[in-house]
Amino acid sequence: MIRYILSQSQDLILACKDSERQGKRHCLQTAEQFARVLLHVTSALAFLHGRLFIHGDMKPANIMWFARAGRWKLIDMDGLRAPSEVVDMNHADFYTVIYAAPELARAVADQGALRLSRRLDVWS
Repeated sequence: MIRYILSQSQDLILACKDSERQGKRHCLQTAEQFARVLLHVTSALAFLHGRLFIHGDMKPANIMWFARAGRWKLIDMDGLRAPSEVVDMNHADFYTVIYAAPELARAVADQGALRLSRRLDVWS
């Protein structure tokens, strides 16, 4: 399964200032590298969710390699929300459309309200 996901993971190639590490581009070439990203991201989400926060904008561009720590980390925390918060989707700006969970996309299309949950991050 991981090998299949790895072959579909081109979005995890990062183009950023520090895009080279030991002369190699930041791209995932093995199942082990991909598993490491999943472990770090899952751990970060578990931390946020355990403290009753939702990231709200989970997407490949918000996962970055930090060489000094030797870890992949979540960035862009300015959209943190609380689970069960009700948001008027007419004025919401904390998500990215192409990574939005179906219920969030439906609320946007209906120009209605949405009760947030951790499932939004997990979907993304």
